[in-house]
Amino acid sequence: MTHGLVLGFFASIMFGALQQILPVVAGVSVANPKRLSLLTFCLWVPGVLLLMLAFLQFNPLLFAASATLLSIAMAYFVSVVGRALLGSESTSHSVPGMSFALVSLIITVLLGGYLALGLGAWLPAWRPLGTNIHMSWGLLGWILILIFGIAWQVVPMFQITPAYPKWIRQLLPGGVLLLLLVRSMVSIMAWPQLALITDVLLTLLLATFALQTIFLQRRSLRKIKDAHRSFWRLSCINFLLVLLIWWLSQLAGPAWREKLQLLAVCLFLLGGVLAIVVGMLYKIVAFLVWLNLNHENKRRMTNKQPMIDVPNMRKILPEKKIKRQFVTLLVADLGLIMVFFVPSLAPVAGILWLAFFALLLLDLLRARRVYYRCIA
Repeated sequence: MTHGLVLGFFASIMFGALQQILPVVAGVSVANPKRLSLLTFCLWVPGVLLLMLAFLQFNPLLFAASATLLSIAMAYFVSVVGRALLGSESTSHSVPGMSFALVSLIITVLLGGYLALGLGAWLPAWRPLGTNIHMSWGLLGWILILIFGIAWQVVPMFQITPAYPKWIRQLLPGGVLLLLLVRSMVSIMAWPQLALITDVLLTLLLATFALQTIFLQRRSLRKIKDAHRSFWRLSCINFLLVLLIWWLSQLAGPAWREKLQLLAVCLFLLGGVLAIVVGMLYKIVAFLVWLNLNHENKRRMTNKQPMIDVPNMRKILPEKKIKRQFVTLLVADLGLIMVFFVPSLAPVAGILWLAFFALLLLDLLRARRVYYRCIA
């Protein structure tokens, strides 16, 4: 389930978002974007499905097949996007953020491939240490650093805030990457004192990002409050809550330590990361539908064909639906937290999360329907 969420949902959206944001922040485009999307999708999605099936059946061949497909998809995507980033002359701080995120993705997938082959008995097992390092690179490297890089651009642009301070934009992506390298080495060498120091520094960097984002939102010039800002604020609050829960787990006894650490990871993904991803998804999808319809109008104008009545972005995905989705996410997050203290509420939490993703799917299908209805 975890890999289905992180690889199947988050990574797929992030792959698409990277292609969309490259021309804006880096001034470059990937070569043949349709081919990149199609080949990555055709390799990545079967790889994710095979990996989930491998965990269910514990089949060595399925672990090997999934590791192969995911590694090839990652290598192809990173090579194409990385080549584009290397050719960028942009001075935007989002460019190094995206570059460091791609480095983290490479390390994450390579470690994951090794662990998958280890589970299939093709290679020596490296658990739990290898699993913890793999998870750290995936969550704090690939996902968090990419969020940093995107935030530098989209928070001031969409929420009409001042820019993030230059020192934050320069420090956070590279700082997290460096600390993850150090943390991985000290974990392997079993140096607990140095591991504690790196954990404290990583905590400070994430807390700095969350608090600074909330501070910038309070200085926003946008008088009308929209759901996009609410999603980002919820994410930052959840990130701060994750840090609190994680450090409480270090003080807790053995019975509660593992439970609190699991809660911190779940809340990081389903509270912090998911809020940003879904908030951005509503913005990006509505914008792309609007943009493509305008491109279609230009084509029709050139060919002297009847023009399309292009709806504005708020009609493609109405604000009331986005606010409903925000409330649903908030309630589902509360349900997630409650399950760890009242396990009997697990079915209720499951229904809440099913409702959240079902409503998200319906909204995305609505946007698709608007597009095809307009061009029909």
